[in-house]
Amino acid sequence: MQIASAVGGRDDVWEEGRVTNRRGNTFEYCLRLSMHIPAPTASDCSVSSCDRIASVILEEVADENNSRAGKTMEILQASESSKTREVQPALTVSDQPSPELSLMQTMQTRTAILVSIWSLSMATVLDAFFIFVHAFAEDIGLSSRDGSLALSMAGGAMVVGNVSLGFLADFFGRTRTLQICMIGLVCTSALWPFCKSLWSLKILSCVVGYFTVCRSFFVAVLSKVDGKTSKKCFLTVIGLMYALQAPGVLIGPVIIGFLIENFGFYAAGFFCTGMFSISVVSLLFIPPEEKQLQMI
Repeated sequence: MQIASAVGGRDDVWEEGRVTNRRGNTFEYCLRLSMHIPAPTASDCSVSSCDRIASVILEEVADENNSRAGKTMEILQASESSKTREVQPALTVSDQPSPELSLMQTMQTRTAILVSIWSLSMATVLDAFFIFVHAFAEDIGLSSRDGSLALSMAGGAMVVGNVSLGFLADFFGRTRTLQICMIGLVCTSALWPFCKSLWSLKILSCVVGYFTVCRSFFVAVLSKVDGKTSKKCFLTVIGLMYALQAPGVLIGPVIIGFLIENFGFYAAGFFCTGMFSISVVSLLFIPPEEKQLQMI
């Protein structure tokens, strides 16, 4: 129902309890209308008309406040979201999803190839000291008992190495700790033929036993990357690395025994130093973890 009235010289339309100006802007017009409303008379308006005007003004004020509050909330939410985007750090290579590699693809990676070379060359000469320490003790004028004592001291140093090298790996890194161990074995193999007394043999035995723990350290080196990219075949990769040590364990003592019988312990020490040096060189070319993921 529409009711036409002339209030303050303006042509207004009352429709369903709302005052609407033909030029728009209901809220501002209602305020102007309320300030120019003459005293109500029976001829131009009634008490109910004034109530309607008041209710319309209150509704418009409430709508305007709600609109401003909504805009304020939108601005605050946009500001918070922009701050979140600025604070959120960028994803690094290690945080990104890693590809899933097969067994053949894993063995063709640079890290797996270098660890394979390390396993074969290291295993060839790693057990030489433990096998020939008795013969070496007798060769320098010591008793067989002294040779057994040196061997037992090497075993005790291995226990200490198993406990402490894990802490060193956490501090220096897995690959770096393995490199340090191999450099230590290079030095001991070069000094082995020059040990001419019991105390020097004991010291050498402790150092050899301590660094010999690195035989299984390659598992920690491979697990950093291959543990993510080759989950389905990672244990097979570890088994292959141990299998590569088998030829060295079988052939190495034969070669060293031949060198000792024909050329003495100096030749054997030179051979061990050379093989350990190959292991060190192969480890030096292992790339960092993030670079390994980029190369895959």
